[in-house]
Amino acid sequence: AKQREAKLADIGRIEAEQRRAAADLAVAKASANAYAARVERAKADLASADSDLTAAHVDLERAEALVKQGAVASRLLDEAKRKHEAAEARKAALLAAVDASQAEMELAEAETESAEANKDVFQATTAVARLELEELDELLSFAQLKSPFDGIVTQRHVDPGNLIRSTHADGGN
Repeated sequence: AKQREAKLADIGRIEAEQRRAAADLAVAKASANAYAARVERAKADLASADSDLTAAHVDLERAEALVKQGAVASRLLDEAKRKHEAAEARKAALLAAVDASQAEMELAEAETESAEANKDVFQATTAVARLELEELDELLSFAQLKSPFDGIVTQRHVDPGNLIRSTHADGGN
Protein backbone atom coordinates (compact mmCIF):
# COMPACT_ATOMS: atom_id res chain seq x y z
CA ALA A 1 0.00 0.00 0.00
CA LYS A 2 2.88 2.36 0.77
CA GLN A 3 4.43 1.59 -2.60
CA ARG A 4 1.17 2.58 -4.25
CA GLU A 5 1.03 5.85 -2.29
CA ALA A 6 4.65 6.56 -3.23
CA LYS A 7 3.91 5.89 -6.90
CA LEU A 8 0.84 8.17 -6.77
CA ALA A 9 2.96 10.91 -5.21
CA ASP A 10 5.58 10.37 -7.92
CA ILE A 11 2.90 10.69 -10.61
CA GLY A 12 1.70 13.94 -9.01
CA ARG A 13 5.24 15.30 -9.03
CA ILE A 14 5.76 14.34 -12.67
CA GLU A 15 2.43 15.89 -13.67
CA ALA A 16 3.49 19.13 -11.93
CA GLU A 17 6.76 19.01 -13.89
CA GLN A 18 4.73 18.46 -17.04
CA ARG A 19 2.59 21.55 -16.31
CA ARG A 20 5.73 23.58 -15.63
CA ALA A 21 7.22 22.39 -18.94
CA ALA A 22 4.04 23.46 -20.73
CA ALA A 23 4.28 26.90 -19.09
CA ASP A 24 7.96 27.14 -20.06
CA LEU A 25 6.96 26.29 -23.62
CA ALA A 26 4.37 29.09 -23.66
CA VAL A 27 6.96 31.56 -22.34
CA ALA A 28 9.51 30.44 -24.93
CA LYS A 29 6.98 30.86 -27.75
CA ALA A 30 6.07 34.34 -26.52
CA SER A 31 9.77 35.26 -26.35
CA ALA A 32 10.31 34.01 -29.88
CA ASN A 33 7.40 36.13 -31.10
CA ALA A 34 8.73 39.19 -29.26
CA TYR A 35 12.18 38.75 -30.77
CA ALA A 36 10.67 38.28 -34.23
CA ALA A 37 8.90 41.63 -33.77
CA ARG A 38 12.19 43.21 -32.68
CA VAL A 39 13.85 41.91 -35.84
CA GLU A 40 11.13 43.43 -38.00
CA ARG A 41 11.35 46.75 -36.14
CA ALA A 42 15.14 46.78 -36.48
CA LYS A 43 14.83 46.07 -40.21
CA ALA A 44 12.38 48.97 -40.59
CA ASP A 45 14.73 51.26 -38.65
CA LEU A 46 17.57 50.10 -40.89
CA ALA A 47 15.57 50.95 -44.01
CA SER A 48 14.92 54.41 -42.57
CA ALA A 49 18.61 54.85 -41.77
CA ASP A 50 19.52 53.76 -45.28
CA SER A 51 17.19 56.39 -46.68
CA ASP A 52 18.68 59.03 -44.37
CA LEU A 53 22.17 58.00 -45.48
CA THR A 54 21.21 58.36 -49.13
CA ALA A 55 19.80 61.84 -48.46
CA ALA A 56 22.91 62.82 -46.49
CA HIS A 57 25.10 61.60 -49.35
CA VAL A 58 23.15 63.71 -51.86
CA ASP A 59 23.40 66.75 -49.55
CA LEU A 60 27.15 66.17 -49.18
CA GLU A 61 27.69 66.00 -52.96
CA ARG A 62 25.58 69.13 -53.44
CA ALA A 63 27.53 70.99 -50.74
CA GLU A 64 30.86 69.92 -52.28
CA ALA A 65 29.76 71.22 -55.67
CA LEU A 66 28.54 74.52 -54.22
CA VAL A 67 31.74 75.04 -52.23
CA LYS A 68 33.84 74.38 -55.38
CA GLN A 69 31.83 77.01 -57.19
CA GLY A 70 32.28 79.39 -54.26
CA ALA A 71 28.52 79.80 -53.92
CA VAL A 72 28.41 78.87 -50.20
CA ALA A 73 30.77 78.90 -47.24
CA SER A 74 32.82 75.82 -46.38
CA ARG A 75 30.91 75.64 -43.11
CA LEU A 76 27.96 74.17 -45.07
CA LEU A 77 30.25 71.42 -46.40
CA ASP A 78 31.46 70.62 -42.86
CA GLU A 79 27.86 70.33 -41.69
CA ALA A 80 26.96 68.05 -44.62
CA LYS A 81 29.98 65.82 -43.83
CA ARG A 82 28.91 65.53 -40.17
CA LYS A 83 25.36 64.61 -41.18
CA HIS A 84 26.69 62.03 -43.64
CA GLU A 85 29.00 60.49 -41.01
CA ALA A 86 26.19 60.44 -38.47
CA ALA A 87 23.91 58.70 -40.98
CA GLU A 88 26.65 56.10 -41.70
CA ALA A 89 27.14 55.50 -37.97
CA ARG A 90 23.38 55.13 -37.41
CA LYS A 91 23.14 52.63 -40.27
CA ALA A 92 26.06 50.62 -38.86
CA ALA A 93 24.47 50.60 -35.40
CA LEU A 94 21.14 49.45 -36.83
CA LEU A 95 22.84 46.69 -38.84
CA ALA A 96 24.31 45.45 -35.56
CA ALA A 97 20.88 45.73 -33.92
CA VAL A 98 19.33 43.61 -36.69
CA ASP A 99 22.03 40.97 -36.24
CA ALA A 100 21.60 40.97 -32.47
CA SER A 101 17.81 40.71 -32.76
CA GLN A 102 18.11 37.81 -35.18
CA ALA A 103 20.49 36.03 -32.80
CA GLU A 104 18.06 36.57 -29.91
CA MET A 105 15.22 35.23 -32.03
CA GLU A 106 17.23 32.11 -32.93
CA LEU A 107 18.01 31.58 -29.25
CA ALA A 108 14.32 31.93 -28.36
CA GLU A 109 13.41 29.41 -31.08
CA ALA A 110 15.98 26.97 -29.68
CA GLU A 111 14.53 27.48 -26.19
CA THR A 112 11.09 26.75 -27.64
CA GLU A 113 12.32 23.47 -29.10
CA SER A 114 13.97 22.59 -25.79
CA ALA A 115 10.76 23.36 -23.88
CA GLU A 116 8.77 21.20 -26.30
CA ALA A 117 11.22 18.34 -25.76
CA ASN A 118 10.97 18.73 -21.96
CA LYS A 119 7.19 18.64 -22.18
CA ASP A 120 7.35 15.46 -24.28
CA VAL A 121 9.76 13.86 -21.79
CA PHE A 122 7.45 14.58 -18.86
CA GLN A 123 4.43 13.27 -20.77
CA ALA A 124 6.30 10.04 -21.47
CA THR A 125 7.51 9.82 -17.87
CA THR A 126 3.94 10.28 -16.64
CA ALA A 127 2.73 7.51 -18.95
CA VAL A 128 5.46 5.17 -17.68
CA ALA A 129 4.64 5.95 -14.05
CA ARG A 130 0.95 5.24 -14.67
CA LEU A 131 1.82 1.89 -16.24
CA GLU A 132 4.06 1.09 -13.26
CA LEU A 133 1.14 1.93 -10.96
CA GLU A 134 -1.11 -0.46 -12.91
CA GLU A 135 1.56 -3.15 -12.61
CA LEU A 136 1.88 -2.50 -8.87
CA ASP A 137 -1.90 -2.72 -8.46
CA GLU A 138 -1.87 -6.04 -10.32
CA LEU A 139 0.89 -7.38 -8.08
CA LEU A 140 -0.94 -6.20 -4.97
CA SER A 141 -4.06 -8.03 -6.12
CA PHE A 142 -2.09 -11.31 -5.91
CA ALA A 143 -1.33 -10.60 -2.25
CA GLN A 144 -4.99 -10.92 -1.26
CA LEU A 145 -6.48 -14.32 -0.60
CA LYS A 146 -10.07 -14.60 -1.74
CA SER A 147 -12.42 -17.43 -1.06
CA PRO A 148 -14.60 -18.58 -3.91
CA PHE A 149 -17.57 -18.78 -1.49
CA ASP A 150 -18.82 -17.22 1.77
CA GLY A 151 -18.27 -18.99 5.05
CA ILE A 152 -16.37 -19.19 8.30
CA VAL A 153 -12.81 -20.48 8.50
CA THR A 154 -12.66 -23.48 10.83
CA GLN A 155 -9.33 -24.87 9.78
CA ARG A 156 -6.21 -23.32 8.33
CA HIS A 157 -3.91 -25.48 6.20
CA VAL A 158 -1.55 -22.71 5.12
CA ASP A 159 0.33 -20.23 7.29
CA PRO A 160 1.19 -16.63 6.32
CA GLY A 161 4.40 -16.57 4.25
CA ASN A 162 3.93 -20.05 2.75
CA LEU A 163 4.09 -20.34 -1.01
CA ILE A 164 1.05 -21.97 -2.56
CA ARG A 165 0.11 -23.14 -6.02
CA SER A 166 -3.23 -22.68 -7.64
CA THR A 167 -5.31 -25.86 -7.79
CA HIS A 168 -8.35 -26.69 -9.81
CA ALA A 169 -11.73 -27.58 -8.31
CA ASP A 170 -11.25 -31.25 -9.32
CA GLY A 171 -8.18 -31.46 -7.07
CA GLY A 172 -5.58 -31.39 -9.88
CA ASN A 173 -2.71 -28.96 -10.27
